[in-house]
Amino acid sequence: VFGFASLAIFTLAFGIVYRRWRFVFFPMVCCLLPSITMLGWLAYKDIPVALVTSNMPVLLFVLMLPYNVYFIERYRERRSLNPEESSMDSTLGALRAIFIPCLFSCTTTLAGFVALSTSKIIPIRDFGEMMTLGMIVGFVIVFLFLPAVFSRLKPIHVERRRDQVNANLGSRGLVRVLERCALNRPVAVLLVSMVVLLISIEGVRRLSAESKITSYFWPGSEVYEGLEFIDQELGGTTWIEVILTSDDEGFFSRKEGLEAISLAESYFESVPETGNILSLTKVRDEMRKTVRREWFPILPDSMLLKLGRLASPELIGQTANADFTMGRSTIRMQETAPTLNRKRILDGLDQHLAAHPEVFGKLNVQVTGVFPVYSQMLETLIEGQKWSAVVVPLAVYLMLILLFRSPLLALIVLIPQALPATVLLGVMGWVGIPLDLVTVMIASIAIGVGIDASIQYTMRYRAELASNGGDVREAIRRSHATVGRAIWVATSIIVAGFGILVLSEFFPSVWFGLFTALAMLISQLATLSVLPSLFLLRASRGQQ
Repeated sequence: VFGFASLAIFTLAFGIVYRRWRFVFFPMVCCLLPSITMLGWLAYKDIPVALVTSNMPVLLFVLMLPYNVYFIERYRERRSLNPEESSMDSTLGALRAIFIPCLFSCTTTLAGFVALSTSKIIPIRDFGEMMTLGMIVGFVIVFLFLPAVFSRLKPIHVERRRDQVNANLGSRGLVRVLERCALNRPVAVLLVSMVVLLISIEGVRRLSAESKITSYFWPGSEVYEGLEFIDQELGGTTWIEVILTSDDEGFFSRKEGLEAISLAESYFESVPETGNILSLTKVRDEMRKTVRREWFPILPDSMLLKLGRLASPELIGQTANADFTMGRSTIRMQETAPTLNRKRILDGLDQHLAAHPEVFGKLNVQVTGVFPVYSQMLETLIEGQKWSAVVVPLAVYLMLILLFRSPLLALIVLIPQALPATVLLGVMGWVGIPLDLVTVMIASIAIGVGIDASIQYTMRYRAELASNGGDVREAIRRSHATVGRAIWVATSIIVAGFGILVLSEFFPSVWFGLFTALAMLISQLATLSVLPSLFLLRASRGQQ
């Protein structure tokens, strides 16, 4: 539903901006082809679309969209400046102009997805691998499909815009505002960016991975109410299993074994998020309500439990094995508890078990279940986020050095892209949105997606600088009037398309749409304000 809704908004936005069917229909087809190709590949390989990988089609569509916008803008520019040019020459000329920056932006975007493909969490790893392959397929399709179509279409006449006639008029709208800020107040732009960055870093320090399964749905929705009912009325949604194993046959049917189980469970008496507990001791206590000690004083617990196994082998089988060398306690936890903190609970359990070596030192103790597994997954997400925060910027920086042949220029291009990822994580930290399987990918996506605009802008800036004799201010004006417009058109369309996801009842989809759109918006703002400010300050020191 949201995929079709986003497609409709993307199509409408292209129609409003360009008002020609060729600039609407063919770009939409070009963006859809990589997504359809990858979905067909998943179907052929019998790979299911799951929580994380379900974001792949719309994200791949969006990543291809700017390439189409850059082509259309260059194509229209050539048609307005050279109306006598053939359609083939205009098409190939536009593609040649954008090929190198698009190639390197695609490669740097791949760095973020390659980092995800090394994750220890299989859904994230699969998503990274799919997006890596999808980006390669998408890039090839864009640069084969567009020339195959536009070179055969009838040439069009495009009226020359005022900013192409008179460079002094420059860009328009918000792009013009950002241009003036960069040209007139470059130091102020950088200082504001630094303040925003510092505030965001403090927010990053507040990030946590204490995500709850119930927090994936809006309160009041049918799914949330169902989970809440299970949580509060049926004993808890997720569970911890404490498994004790002994080499002594029948150990857990006797007094010392049952006391060991009771001692392990006693920790949860002080944990308010604890729901129901199922274990041999609980089964014995329930059986004693019927077979009381005063009625059968000579019937030991071991015999009682053996009788219970004969009467209900399924029940005893959930709490012990056949020879009672293993005892299992299943503790259900309440996900809706506002104080739930998985790490605190599990660390406390480890300390409790370690504090009684005289009992548990003789036994093999395992703590497992959905609760600790989910907690470990969230901790792995944090570790993977830290690793990506180092590796992805480094990989992007190396790519920029290869492209621009200048470590300093590469650093200048990369600096503005520290803002989107940091601001997004900072907002999550300040608002209290935890990292989960979806939000953990946003930082890598923000860096990979955002660098595309910076590369496009820098390539155009250098070309304008070379053509006007080294006038930095004029080069910035011309860059804003040309590629700046393309960047803003692409951003506006993407933000509008992703905005529809905020209506979802599934919070991961809401966060994915909201934060990806926000990442794109911040990235383009940084590209059109911070980046030219850095160019201007660099030029004031005698460097271009």
